[in-house]
Amino acid sequence: MIYKYNENNKRIINDGFNVVDVYNEKFSNIDYVVVNLDGEHGTCINTKSTKYWFILYGKANVYLNDEVSEVTQGDFVIINRNVKHNIIGKVKFGVVCTPPFDASSEKYD
Repeated sequence: MIYKYNENNKRIINDGFNVVDVYNEKFSNIDYVVVNLDGEHGTCINTKSTKYWFILYGKANVYLNDEVSEVTQGDFVIINRNVKHNIIGKVKFGVVCTPPFDASSEKYD
């Protein structure tokens, strides 16, 4: 099965942060979105899902608990549940969540 990237599925979080839903089938054990970020995601902890970020283009700093790393195109980041995380920069990245993202499990500082 093929799912096409479609800008019509865009959710505007704020001026510098939007999410394009690519795959979020009901009853699946994953979901996939593409994030366009120009600024900061915000520090949070997800209590339910493991997130997998694939950097499509751009450059950013990723914060995982107390560590910071620069990421660029082609880098892959794994964020286990209950890990404090943030990303700051101008970057486009794909995100797989398993189980699927649930906003009620995302706790922001």
